Amino acid sequence: MGEVVNYEDLNLTFIVQENFANYIEVHDWIIGIGFPKSTTQFANALAAKEVQTKPNAGGDVSRTNTNSKVANISALESDATLTILTNKNNPTVRVNFKSLYPSAITGVEYDVQSTTTTPLTATVTFKYSIYEFETL
Repeated sequence: MGEVVNYEDLNLTFIVQENFANYIEVHDWIIGIGFPKSTTQFANALAAKEVQTKPNAGGDVSRTNTNSKVANISALESDATLTILTNKNNPTVRVNFKSLYPSAITGVEYDVQSTTTTPLTATVTFKYSIYEFETL
């Protein structure tokens, strides 16, 4: 018993699109959250999600950019839904994740010696605050 519930990370493996669009989108999301080179990366990520100039009512504010705009950290989080299908591809359970954000992404492994065509895949690790099951 306690005050905090800890969940295991959500790991999803996906097929990388030919133009890497889905991989780059997740990569850029992680870069915006972590801003490894400069705080400008964080500000740019927030700009895409609308930087707020005042704290929100929930007090969800903790970082500022160089223009002294107050950043709403939750703008870099997202809610997500995972639908689980039956063996006949009918939806059976929906898992709703709240305040989800990526924390890691694997590299893409290239195999030039393979004689078969296999799609490139990557795995992304997400953190989240809570999830709930919905029976369909």
